[in-house]
Amino acid sequence: MPPPCAYVRSDNGLIVSIRATPNARHDRIDGRYETADGSVSLRIRVTAQAEKGRANKAVLSALAAALGQGKSTVNVIAGHKERNKKVAIDGNFDELAARIDELLEA
Repeated sequence: MPPPCAYVRSDNGLIVSIRATPNARHDRIDGRYETADGSVSLRIRVTAQAEKGRANKAVLSALAAALGQGKSTVNVIAGHKERNKKVAIDGNFDELAARIDELLEA
């Protein structure tokens, strides 16, 4: 059985699981987050508060910057008001997957 993965292939790129932490001291990507059930997410901390979509915008901005993607290529598709989110990223799957793998190891 392969190890758990934080992302899956989509029609236009990939969908990545994110564990967002608003109200942090610094914006940063903290790598791998694993739950008790074994699911894996990419942990992103942002200084923005979780109100009026500010934290979601900050998460998307941090992720896009880390991947070298434009902000318009990343979108929250599930978990808009939760810490656990699914984010769709448009682009080349292999390139995005390699970069996400690097971020998970950070």
